[in-house]
Amino acid sequence: MEKEEIIYLIRQFETCEYDDEEKISRLAGMDEKFIPLLILKETKQTWYSCALVLDRIGYPKIKNHIAEMFEWFQDINWPGALIIVDLLKDIDKAVLLPAVETALLKAAELQDECRVFGIDAFLSFTNIQESDFSSKEVYQILELAEED
Repeated sequence: MEKEEIIYLIRQFETCEYDDEEKISRLAGMDEKFIPLLILKETKQTWYSCALVLDRIGYPKIKNHIAEMFEWFQDINWPGALIIVDLLKDIDKAVLLPAVETALLKAAELQDECRVFGIDAFLSFTNIQESDFSSKEVYQILELAEED
């Protein structure tokens, strides 16, 4: 499947059922190099369906895109965010932790408390602990979420 067809199918989620099994199955068979097209690229109406496709593709095929998928946690209420939580939560913490730390550092740089809250909410579903973080300073960014 070519990039243009993938974009066309993703855009179809704007006007069809969000859980259109035929489209989800076709997109789930795409070449891994096109996975970034599913990550918050199109309109918000497509995000839930794109999350369903990513879930269908699954781990380990999504491994190289985990950090990008943390963009969903800018707002844990965004369409598809809970599907992404469920997709990522059981992945080995050695794989997840670099993406978590990068996302936290970005949130701190942007002073984005909502994003920190979303990452904190995600972490509540994992077995990642304070002692797993590379530094106490990175872990302490989570305190922004607890201040609200």
